[in-house]
Amino acid sequence: MCLREGGDQMLDEINRCQDVFLNELLLGPNIARNAALKENVFMMVVCIELRIPLFLVGKPGSSKSLAKTIVADAMQGEAAASPLFKTFKQVHMSSYQCSPLSTPEGIVGTFRQCSRFQEGKDLDRFVSVVVLDEVGLAEDSPKMPLKTLHPLLEYGCDDEDNPPPHKKVAFIGISNWALDPAKMNRGILVSRGVPDEDELKDSAVGICSTEDVVLSRIQPMIPALAKGYLTLYKDQNKEFFGLRDFYSLVKMVYGFSKASGKPPTWHQLVHAIRRNFGGLDNIDPVEVFNKQLHNVDKRQIKGPTDPDCDPAGLIRASLVGLDRDILDMESESRYLLVLTENFAALGILQQQLLSMEDTVIIFGSSFPKDQEYTQVCRNINRIKVCMETGRTVVLLNLESLYESLYDALNQYYVYFGGQRYVDLGLGTHRVKCRVHNEFRLIVVADKNVVYERFPIPLINRLEKHFLAMATMLTPGELEVVDRLEKWVKSFATITQSPHQRDRSKGRFKIHDAFIGFNNDTIASIVLQVTTDMNQHEGNQEWQKHVYEQSQELLLYCATPDSVARLTKSGLCSSSERLWQKYFKEQKHNSVAEYLEYQVSMAKRSGNTVGILAQVTTHSRLLSRYDIQDLARNIGLHPKLLLQHSVFLQALHTEQQFTKHVRAFFTDTDASKMERLLLVQCDAGDENTNLIACSRYIVQDERAQTSGKWLAAHIDDLRPPLSSHPEITALQNQSMSAVFESDIPKRQQLNKTSPSDSGNQIPEESNDIMESEMKHMPVDVKLMNLNMEEGKSYFLCVLILIRTLFHMPALKLSFQKLNCPNCATARLYYHLHPNTCIPGNPHC
Repeated sequence: MCLREGGDQMLDEINRCQDVFLNELLLGPNIARNAALKENVFMMVVCIELRIPLFLVGKPGSSKSLAKTIVADAMQGEAAASPLFKTFKQVHMSSYQCSPLSTPEGIVGTFRQCSRFQEGKDLDRFVSVVVLDEVGLAEDSPKMPLKTLHPLLEYGCDDEDNPPPHKKVAFIGISNWALDPAKMNRGILVSRGVPDEDELKDSAVGICSTEDVVLSRIQPMIPALAKGYLTLYKDQNKEFFGLRDFYSLVKMVYGFSKASGKPPTWHQLVHAIRRNFGGLDNIDPVEVFNKQLHNVDKRQIKGPTDPDCDPAGLIRASLVGLDRDILDMESESRYLLVLTENFAALGILQQQLLSMEDTVIIFGSSFPKDQEYTQVCRNINRIKVCMETGRTVVLLNLESLYESLYDALNQYYVYFGGQRYVDLGLGTHRVKCRVHNEFRLIVVADKNVVYERFPIPLINRLEKHFLAMATMLTPGELEVVDRLEKWVKSFATITQSPHQRDRSKGRFKIHDAFIGFNNDTIASIVLQVTTDMNQHEGNQEWQKHVYEQSQELLLYCATPDSVARLTKSGLCSSSERLWQKYFKEQKHNSVAEYLEYQVSMAKRSGNTVGILAQVTTHSRLLSRYDIQDLARNIGLHPKLLLQHSVFLQALHTEQQFTKHVRAFFTDTDASKMERLLLVQCDAGDENTNLIACSRYIVQDERAQTSGKWLAAHIDDLRPPLSSHPEITALQNQSMSAVFESDIPKRQQLNKTSPSDSGNQIPEESNDIMESEMKHMPVDVKLMNLNMEEGKSYFLCVLILIRTLFHMPALKLSFQKLNCPNCATARLYYHLHPNTCIPGNPHC
């Protein structure tokens, strides 16, 4: 055949063939018949019909998964709705969801399953198709499952030289990035890059072509929206925003215009932009689009029908179905990705945005054995139940599971009997799940984890928002936050002469003074204080009260050395008051003394249920002997406290920990006794997710009442020993004076202690501390167990977290000096930061 116009004529012929295929398909509303969809559908039909392996590679939102679903519905052989597709083979697709958990056996098993479907069938009228979804994710699997593709793509099996014809199946591999050539050279590669402005405009027009009247109102804005998206796409460091965000923006603008019968207002545009381009704290998407939308009146006064544009309002609009109920849109809101810090968004969602009666929270386990396949399947089943019953599900710390939800996150459903269905599963284990109209899904994750570790396909499928405590505060509360930020900075900063500043530059920071401090700490505390108050915001007395109460809560988390340094800080004038508050009123001398104080305060305020407390420490955690000594100090039976004590690192699964917690709350043998659940975790800096998971399990099992966690730092969990100097004695003392004052006390203790060999004081510092504790008088009497009959009994949960001291080399140098109390020596260093310590190589 001679082509008179050369390659252009061939391209025109292919385009016309693609149009014929696409015109035979019945697509849903707001689906653009763009170039990407046409090409993907055409190549899938041709390659399936001829059993040629096909790799579809393109950015998220380039219609790969949509084309797969459309082709599967269309190619039904004699049962096809279109006369054209009746002439093609009947298709049976077997999908395998690739992930870092993928195995070679899973991929080979999918090929064998498909070949069995073809056995005994007319291969001219039937074809099985292996679909590897997100095949690029399998490259992260340590078992390297994709190596099995080489013989499978050529022969259909990996164990026969001359396989029978039914072993040869069709293949489609879908990926967001290119694989290595050894795999892709065994098939046809269709690769799509970033669409240009013209293609974006064509797609937007296609999305809005359902009603010509509405299209005519928003068509002047489409070029500006396309330019704004391309500018935003180029400005981002990572492909945080993608085509799905642009398409959703266009659909939302279309919905506003359709509902109002007018062009969208500026406030409606701002709402749509923030809904679809939120989550990045270094880019203002409204400013980017503002530079392109020249024809929109931005001076309009916000009307009663204009939507809310603050972070909580944006999330609320998605959760209540604004898109479907108010905007009269055919499609529903996308599912949510809420970025936060320290899981603060979970508390906001629970308290202000969600109806908890219809909400299920699934907090991913960080226990080591729960990272395996079985736990992932268990969580998928819980999500499936929520989908079918129409409940809202909140997912946290479940990175290994999200790949299994990609089909659900696409929100392109298969309909049977008027019900919506999507595929759920992992690997070859997939099941059709009915999706209730009221179902909502929210992923909550730390923003740094999202930026650094979340896969781009997952981020692009979700509507993204950043939600922190500060976003929920009123102007009056924000003023208190500003004052407190200045206060904590002054608290942690040492005022020094110029010649000292260079030597201690950067030595003390805010998180050194306040353990666990983060950007959301102050806002969280202010919100907690104002929530507990009955006073109305506005007057100076209210602001003063919030400020002082917030200071007190912050002081609980301070280290003793930071309090002792206050005379050298910007808070020198109030150092004495804060010293008295910290050491005398708040009871930081030992964990027993702290519990005594908190329990008495709780009972005085009418709390008859119990307390939840999280305590950080720099000392070693409690041994079995220490726990028995603590029990005697606080008036509990030692055996009972040992029974309800657990060390997190000793457990392997979430179920093991849940069993301990449940046994504590349902202990019938001790139901009329006050009890303490003691949870200990070492290296808290490295186990933040494990601690958060255990804290959530405790709160979930304590279902009879909601409770707020108390937070405190106790530098040494054990009561102070008579052989060690008080902290007050360290101020204005030289190093030699500190040690000289300590030696006589230890010598005196040797003289007064029992003389038998089992009670001699060992030379090692840790043994000295344990030996001295055996001879301490028990002064602390904590819990009054003689409560009135018939009343509820106090149940306390205490989580002890050992955090690493930020200068371990210095601590080691004190140990070399044979110092009996390293905490005392470390505190001396903090009081005298410019002292050169003998034996410290960093001096």
